[in-house]
Amino acid sequence: MDRLEWEELHQQSYRQGAWPRAERSAGALMRRHTGRDPHDIERIEQEGTGTPAEQAEMVSTWLPVTRLVALAVWRAARDADCRIDDTELARALWWLGGQGAPDLFAEPLPPWTGLPGNWKRLEQRLLPDLLERARWVVTQQLLAHDQDPLADSDDGTAVLLGDRIRAIKSEPFRDGAPPRWTLAVEHANKVVMQAQIAVSGGLWHPRPGAQDAAAQLRPTLSSEPDAPPAPAEVTVYTWIQRLVRLAHIDTTISTVLCHHGDRREAELEGLPQAPFGQAVRASGVALSGLVPTINDLDELWTRRTEGVAAWERTHIPLAVRAHAMALEDVVASLSRLAAYVMNPDAPH
Repeated sequence: MDRLEWEELHQQSYRQGAWPRAERSAGALMRRHTGRDPHDIERIEQEGTGTPAEQAEMVSTWLPVTRLVALAVWRAARDADCRIDDTELARALWWLGGQGAPDLFAEPLPPWTGLPGNWKRLEQRLLPDLLERARWVVTQQLLAHDQDPLADSDDGTAVLLGDRIRAIKSEPFRDGAPPRWTLAVEHANKVVMQAQIAVSGGLWHPRPGAQDAAAQLRPTLSSEPDAPPAPAEVTVYTWIQRLVRLAHIDTTISTVLCHHGDRREAELEGLPQAPFGQAVRASGVALSGLVPTINDLDELWTRRTEGVAAWERTHIPLAVRAHAMALEDVVASLSRLAAYVMNPDAPH
């Protein structure tokens, strides 16, 4: 396909062009490599935003390194005529010091925005140290994806850039820390349990607004995974079905909250005096953290050519599976709470 068609493919898939997608992905790789992420609130509270020397290093070294990685990914995807996310991550190394290195800065180049300088200046200061750091960012993420002690045996399937980015979104911000979704899931579990205690112990009595919302949510919360349809030979729920169910629950929660918000029902507010509303909202926040990954995987599933097991091994990392299982526990607890709210006097 020509470049205009290639760009249109990215707009249709991601609602952004190929170069912004490459920059975004390279930034995620770099932040996971350095362990310095602006969303890592725990680290910032403990260490601050970094010393002046660390901030200077970010500007002088790591941002240019990120741009190098982004350019290599962009080149690899264009060369393979595929989406940025569908690029083989290892292929970026071919451009970062491999056989493609002489053409890394060849025209046409993507637009230079957001940083001082231009492509010519970056090429002129392409010191061995910058190139080596860029190569190591990619290499480390390949190793991290392949060497999880619980991972499936290597079947020779290439790691796609999108696979690694989806894993990063469910991993810790830095090595040794809990997964980045932990706080949201723990908070949801906490407020759901508090609401359960309040209603079962008679400390809070649901009014019609909360009971109506619970009745609207309960069928979806207790539903079985059934979409997309699994191949006939598969007799268990597939991972994509389990994930799509979570996204559907997130949508249902948003719809119910919007409906009752329009009616200005206080029992669905996220306040301590409205424990069911607080529990539903906290659960929705926890679920929403995985929805972008689920949407990517759902789209990728439609283009599947391999068997279910091989596809799951390739595209659903263990970090994503652990994240999904934690959310399934939140959903199960919220479903039990909804049953209590619908009929608090019935035996449970």
